[in-house]
Amino acid sequence: MLATFVHIAEALQVSTDSLQRPDIPEVRRLYENELSDVFRDCSSAQIDSVMKIIRELKQTMTQKEEY
Repeated sequence: MLATFVHIAEALQVSTDSLQRPDIPEVRRLYENELSDVFRDCSSAQIDSVMKIIRELKQTMTQKEEY
């Protein structure tokens, strides 16, 4: 299992530490780049729809964290 984790980190070309601690800036940039890639070939309407879903999901997650 640890070997698989290390292989994933190597494939992503990131440190295992960055995968274990998603709150560090390096990991945040990876997520931001991935989101940018998702939006790259989307129409404005598609981007708007995805953003609405993301906002709703975030709101739901925040509410569950408060309980």
